[in-house]
Amino acid sequence: MLEPIDSHDFLNLHNPRNICSTSDHHGELEGVDIVIFVTSAPANFHRRQIIRTTFGNGKHWLLFNKTVVRTVFMLGSTSNHTVQREIDQEYDLYMDIVQEDMIDSYQNLTRKTIMGLKWVTNHCRQAKFTIKADDDVILNMPRIINMLSKAPLHNYTAGHAYVDAAVIRNKHDKFYTSKEFYPNSTYPPYLTGAAYIMSTDLVEATYRTAVTTPLFPWEDVFVGMCLQKMGIKIKTTGYFICVHAENNFCYSGKEQWKLFAVFYNLSEKLMLQAWQSLSPYSTFNG
Repeated sequence: MLEPIDSHDFLNLHNPRNICSTSDHHGELEGVDIVIFVTSAPANFHRRQIIRTTFGNGKHWLLFNKTVVRTVFMLGSTSNHTVQREIDQEYDLYMDIVQEDMIDSYQNLTRKTIMGLKWVTNHCRQAKFTIKADDDVILNMPRIINMLSKAPLHNYTAGHAYVDAAVIRNKHDKFYTSKEFYPNSTYPPYLTGAAYIMSTDLVEATYRTAVTTPLFPWEDVFVGMCLQKMGIKIKTTGYFICVHAENNFCYSGKEQWKLFAVFYNLSEKLMLQAWQSLSPYSTFNG
């Protein structure tokens, strides 16, 4: 492991502090059932807007057992002044963007995930569960609520797990890792980074571990390393994620869509189509 340990001491360019600290009409701090942090690229304005009108809108979740959900977007910095001005305007309008002064790049995805863990720990620790999601997913709300209604509040994870995943040694592959950098032939168990769920006590513990662990370029593997270091065992949650690809059985019929918690690798058009296709299943109890 040649990477440094990163204490994640970046400055906040934007930091909404009141997302999880709203009060009821008696002045009591309202409970939060789920906080969703979405890792998003600075220029992905339209994707963020789609999320705000679909699963990122807390009003939709209230229809299911009055579940209280908060959504926040994680962004790094950009050198494009036009994009930054638009982000500033977006923040002023929605107050749901966390932006730090680290460069937003593929190489910094691990830092961006740590950023989300840190923000939840510092500003939404009262949430029962945390969902980490990329900005090309759609969440199936009733499936997730049904899943979490039976979930423990401590040391809980849900997602698609990779166990004994082989380290890629092909130098032409996007995920090439040299033996000098990482000598083991397999990675520790990890949850695919497109989307996963943790009880928020585990989010805090993972953040504390992450800032004392050498960085690793693949953010989902890095979180797996942290969980292994903490002694947390993970396993695949059945019917958790459907990855959009040709000949994928979970797209072969609408009746199967209701089974999955997350739809991933979607174009903006498919995000809207997935949301519309899921809506007839709002009373799904399976």
